Amino acid sequence: MKDKQRALAEAGKRLSENKHLMLKEHKQECFDRFLEIRQTHERFWAYYNERKERRLEERRGRREEFEQRVRANIEKNQEKLEKAESFRDQQQARVNELQEKVDGDNSARWQAIFEQRLAEAEEKVRSAENQIGRVRQWIRDDEDKVRG
Repeated sequence: MKDKQRALAEAGKRLSENKHLMLKEHKQECFDRFLEIRQTHERFWAYYNERKERRLEERRGRREEFEQRVRANIEKNQEKLEKAESFRDQQQARVNELQEKVDGDNSARWQAIFEQRLAEAEEKVRSAENQIGRVRQWIRDDEDKVRG
């Protein structure tokens, strides 16, 4: 269409340069046809630009919806992170408490019970640390998507 626009401009230039060689009726006929074609081009470009703007608006709308979903996901993951950190801290306090009991003066039976509970609490701390790492990575990934 841009080539046609250039051809139209060239035709207008040639018409202007050679109008002195033409009869009035031929000039009018060429001028009318020229205007008709120019209006066709203008309608095309108006339609084209309208469609282009509509597509851009739709793309912006989809991007905004995507960003809202990602931000909501970030908030949800931040809540998960807070819960996981709180759980880890509680379990770490339990580990410290059980370690004191294991180090204390206890019978063999209680010593074995405390050691088993200590191992379980330490495993829960490791599991919480792994969960915290995963959730932090999810948050970073989502933040990159929003910046993207």
